[in-house]
Amino acid sequence: MADAKGSKDSKETKAKKPKPEGVFSPVKIKDYTITRKNSGRYEVVDSKGKNLNGDQKASILVEAKLVKDTSKRAAKTEEKPAQ
Repeated sequence: MADAKGSKDSKETKAKKPKPEGVFSPVKIKDYTITRKNSGRYEVVDSKGKNLNGDQKASILVEAKLVKDTSKRAAKTEEKPAQ
């Protein structure tokens, strides 16, 4: 007979990700609509209904001030002293 007590202890529980706080209403910038998914990530859709990814998406989110610019280009421009 299997020990029922041991089977419950052997299972590991996964840590749940915290849900994003507050309600985020869709933002329209130029020809783009920005929404936030349940996972907390942002979705950027153009006027034709296509999702944007990569550098285009990142630049639009930075322009909307929803995320900080962490690209290599931004880091290099900040390091150069003004002359």
